Amino acid sequence: MTNNLELAQNVYKAFAKGDIPAVLAGFAEDIRWVEAEGGPYGGIFIGPEAVLDNVFMKLGG
Repeated sequence: MTNNLELAQNVYKAFAKGDIPAVLAGFAEDIRWVEAEGGPYGGIFIGPEAVLDNVFMKLGG
């Protein structure tokens, strides 16, 4: 079983490598991602696909 520290480290490593599928796999199905309102990506996004579509894709991910 992976502990929380290992999970977080693996997600950061995957992100650094540009392995977005591995990043998304490390997220909980009900992840709640909050981007500051007023910015170009502002909003609350729930679920890995919402984060992908509304944050990562807009950043060129």
